Amino acid sequence: MKIRALIVCVVADVSTLPDEVAAKYGFEKVSEEFIGECKSRAVLFKHKKTGAEVMSVSNDDENKVFGIVFRTPP
Repeated sequence: MKIRALIVCVVADVSTLPDEVAAKYGFEKVSEEFIGECKSRAVLFKHKKTGAEVMSVSNDDENKVFGIVFRTPP
């Protein structure tokens, strides 16, 4: 069984993370876009070996939050 997780992080701005640094830790940038509704920049990274996805959502909000989501079997 292959376990995958999506980790959403808004505590650090990794949207400006150079692709070389992401690659050093085994990640590749999948997509990046600006979300106008919440004035945020979202960047999706995928770990090359495990397939785990990490999304960074950064904005000017002072609140720091994070979430971890695991797929559950049916």
